[in-house]
Amino acid sequence: MKKTIILIHLALIQAFCFGQNYRINHFTVNQGLSQSVVYTTFQDSRGFVWIGTQDGLNRFDGYTFVKYLHNPNDTNSISDSWIYSITEDKDGNLWVGTRRGLNKFNFAKNKFTRYIHTPENESDPYRDNVYGCVAGNDGLVYTNTPPLINAFDPKTGKYKHFRNNVGENPNVEEQTLPIIIDKDGEIWAATTFGLTKFNPITGNFTNYQHNPADKNTINDNNILSVYQDLTGKIWVGTSQGFSILDKGNDIFRNYSLSVNGNSVGIRTIVQDLKGKFWVGTQGNGIFRLSFDSNKKAIVETQISSGVEQNASQLNHNTVNSLIIDRSHNLWIGTLNGLDKTDLKDPRFKLYRKSKENTSVNLLDNVIASIYKHKNGDIWVGNWTAGLNIFNRETNKVTHYSSTLSGKNYIPNNSVHVIFEYKDNEIWIGTRNGIYVYKEDRFVSLNQFYNTNRLPSFENNRVFSIVKEGNNNVWVATQGGLYFIDMNNFRYENYTIDSHIDRKISDNLVYTLTFDCDSNLWIATKNGLDKYDRKSNKISHILRDEKSVNTLTDNYCVSLCYTSDSTLW
Repeated sequence: MKKTIILIHLALIQAFCFGQNYRINHFTVNQGLSQSVVYTTFQDSRGFVWIGTQDGLNRFDGYTFVKYLHNPNDTNSISDSWIYSITEDKDGNLWVGTRRGLNKFNFAKNKFTRYIHTPENESDPYRDNVYGCVAGNDGLVYTNTPPLINAFDPKTGKYKHFRNNVGENPNVEEQTLPIIIDKDGEIWAATTFGLTKFNPITGNFTNYQHNPADKNTINDNNILSVYQDLTGKIWVGTSQGFSILDKGNDIFRNYSLSVNGNSVGIRTIVQDLKGKFWVGTQGNGIFRLSFDSNKKAIVETQISSGVEQNASQLNHNTVNSLIIDRSHNLWIGTLNGLDKTDLKDPRFKLYRKSKENTSVNLLDNVIASIYKHKNGDIWVGNWTAGLNIFNRETNKVTHYSSTLSGKNYIPNNSVHVIFEYKDNEIWIGTRNGIYVYKEDRFVSLNQFYNTNRLPSFENNRVFSIVKEGNNNVWVATQGGLYFIDMNNFRYENYTIDSHIDRKISDNLVYTLTFDCDSNLWIATKNGLDKYDRKSNKISHILRDEKSVNTLTDNYCVSLCYTSDSTLW
């Protein structure tokens, strides 16, 4: 997220962006999108997300894109590849507005039916640039082709045109001019001359245009977006910000959003399930807004693009389309592809070193071991970079590495095991020994206990450490299994060359765990072993190719014994 000074005029709130860090998934032509300029997005009743671009209609099922392009030699193809708008009728038919007419997609036959207007005379004002389309409950499909609103009847295949006197622009627009139907059945449409409301029953128009002398009018006539919120208010995005219309009194409340002194145009608006508003802008990414009890707008979050794109940034700062799907994902159509982020409260919080503002200053992101200290600190062992002690309250990390000196020095950076032997005695298992923290430094086991009778584990990678009830310890290494009698300072090494009752399946031992009978289970590179405490013998469990009740493979890397006496 980008830290930016934002001012919302009228509300007069200056805000510094902060808040939840949103992970952004990027979809471009590299992932299968037909073209990078996304004008419109829509989720149909089947769950597909449809994406309209300057060169093709795309259907996304969560895994792959299916592209639909105009083919001049195929009358069943879409009438034009420049897609402005998408809607779905109550029968589940998909309607697509293009630069050359309206199309209906037949799912069963995977083909399009084109409904291209034939001018009745030279003065016919209708043009086939379908900037917006919406399906009504009356079975008609309404399209926005200013200065007309058109009602298309799929049963007869005919249009009925309603002309507005708001103004006419002869130029072909390179933007959508959305059209919506509100909860009362009235139609709202964007034009470059203001906002229009159309009553489909009476055929009457009501136009809303900016009047500099009246603060209660809309803030600009170039309408970029129209949206009805959960309370029934009409939101209108313009080149100068956004206006909110209370239908009860026809009064607009205007918000002129500026970023670093520059006015921001609002191209798209959507409200999430928490009541927060997301607005896509013309050059400044997206903002999440809320309102206080005095109707003052508060900018809670800004997400924008950057020079070095990462997972918290957009593909592009110009956002043409926003929708929220039924899984509460926010889909973001930009000038450089499609983005998606999950708006649900995250179940997991990610701690990692990155260029994002939520970065945790770990030595490295390759994690080999984790331990929670009784004081709440999280100890994190890296595979080859050292040890991190993370204070979650202060968000600060203390580093221990072979490249550091003094109390931050650790003899080996491969911290594969963090093991609490007893209170205030934590062992660190590495690829070259076990070390214990003593008097502001890490020392070997023999140094810590002032003896030379414990194994040094020199040049021996330690993978797992477990303790018995009598304080004795078992250690899994790449050089076999070790038993350490901590009461008498003696040890025994179990390998593939040990006595037949004490030998293990392989010297590469990954994981150890005890069951409820105090038997030790041993995961090795070449099978699962069990040390029976009562008989003092080791047995082997190997894959039997002739049996279905067997290991899937002899290569065992992890074990978990659960409370229901199941070994995983």
